[in-house]
Amino acid sequence: KPEDIRTWDDFHQIPILTVEQYREKTQEFISSEPRTPIYPVRTSGSSGSPTKFHLSQAAAASANISRIRAQLSWGIELGDREIRVWPIATGLDPGIWIPMKRLGIRFVRDTLMNRRTISAIKISPEDMQRLWRFTKSYCPKYLFGYSSVLYSFAAYLKERDFDGRCLNLIAVVASAEMLYDPQIRVIEEVFGCPVVNEYGSTEVGVIAYSFPCGELHTMDDFIIVEIIKSDPQNEFGEVVITQLENWGSPLIRYNLQDLAVPAGDTETCPAGLGFGKIKRVMGRRHDLIRLSSGRIVHGQFFSNLMAFMPSVRQFQVVQKEYDLFEITVESYSGKIPNDEVPNDEERYLRTRIRQYLGPVEIKLRTVPNISMESSGKFRSVRSEVKQ
Repeated sequence: KPEDIRTWDDFHQIPILTVEQYREKTQEFISSEPRTPIYPVRTSGSSGSPTKFHLSQAAAASANISRIRAQLSWGIELGDREIRVWPIATGLDPGIWIPMKRLGIRFVRDTLMNRRTISAIKISPEDMQRLWRFTKSYCPKYLFGYSSVLYSFAAYLKERDFDGRCLNLIAVVASAEMLYDPQIRVIEEVFGCPVVNEYGSTEVGVIAYSFPCGELHTMDDFIIVEIIKSDPQNEFGEVVITQLENWGSPLIRYNLQDLAVPAGDTETCPAGLGFGKIKRVMGRRHDLIRLSSGRIVHGQFFSNLMAFMPSVRQFQVVQKEYDLFEITVESYSGKIPNDEVPNDEERYLRTRIRQYLGPVEIKLRTVPNISMESSGKFRSVRSEVKQ
């Protein structure tokens, strides 16, 4: 009962909620007295199948307030001109009027917010060229969107020697996906501005934001964030959240299936911000590689390898079995796609992987473009090994 929760120790006695439990009893999580209107949202399904949740107006407003407040610290004000690269659903099921209505609402919202939204579902090299021309003509103050698409855009400009600094962007705000250090360096080099990390989820909203002080701060006035380690020896744990404003369908101690490294209790923010901190977000539970020995390898390992392979523009690693890895790359030499990775780079890749992971089988293939998921997201590392 609510009156039984008096202390943090009482709170931590509440069982952790899993997505499977939520799916089984979705209707039981919808309040009969929601206080404010609620509306359904659906996750992208990047960790399996999409799940339908419900958000109240108050929860949605809280997420927007968190975003606005964090962006203000970077000099981005409400109404500043923005180009947003985000999924836009345009399918005709169950009827034409529904997507047209949604697109109409999006157009009105974008107009009021002084922004333009570009679909991230599928972007070809021709689309990149059009995006470059449009960005130059629209003159946004910042870019916001899927991490992988923003990186691909920056890589496209770099390959063609286009000067992204001429846009005079104040920031590039990356969201929805993991962005590794080599990718961040490319974006910052091309556009000449900082990359801002927004960490959130569809079912919760904004969870944490990077600030100019260099910290990834949690939005503690709207959400409780816990990082729970299954093994005390692990550096990382699973992200468990509790919503404070979603009275219509509250999620209490809900396991997001994300992994993160907590900041030390003794570490203070250089800018004196009183929010909690996350040292590093590691991605989804299935973004980690688990070996038969029990050892865990983070996806950053592969990203660091690819940084020393000049011909590789984009990559995807899929662990099919404990000792079987399928690696797909988009290979470039200057501005021209290659049919295969150069021999010296392939030898380097295979040698380093086996030095670090052991005698594993590696299947390498080169493609013109690596397909994104139907949600528009791109997962550069994922494991299909049962956990």
